[in-house]
Formats: sequence, structure tokens, C-alpha cells
Amino acid sequence: MKLTVVFKQPKLTVCFKPPIVRDYIGFDIYDGEYVVEPSARSDIVLETKNKALLDDVTVNKIYYAETSNPANGKTVYIASHV
Repeated sequence: MKLTVVFKQPKLTVCFKPPIVRDYIGFDIYDGEYVVEPSARSDIVLETKNKALLDDVTVNKIYYAETSNPANGKTVYIASHV
């Protein structure tokens, strides 16, 4: 196969990604969320079993805050925005 390209712009960046071959790897590709916000009230299940992931899964940090309170102590908020 021969490919001829003529550029009229002074600079052009081209990126070629390899094709995804599902039959080759034997798994379906995971198409769900890759960034997850944790929850204090319920579990979060990513349906990744027997699926191939194209990137890392990121679980964001749990919200944490401290405030002073009337008893001269600190009130701590974990996984709950003030």
C-alpha cells in the first residue's frame, strides 16, 4: 500500500493509534466511567468483570474538611460537603 500526502500548512501533527481488536484479546471493551466519585451512602460498582480496560480507573479522593465548633474543638466532615 502506498500513501502520498501533500501538506499545505507549515506544520501538521498526525497521531495514529493501533486498532482495537476484540477477537484477539478475547474480551469486550469496558465502556463505563473511568473516573469515580466515592460515596459515603452507597457502594459504586464498575462493571469491569471479564472486560478489557483502555485506561486506568481513577477514584477521586474522599472529601475532608475541619471547622472549629462552639466547644473549642473541631468538627470533621468526611465524604459530606459542608
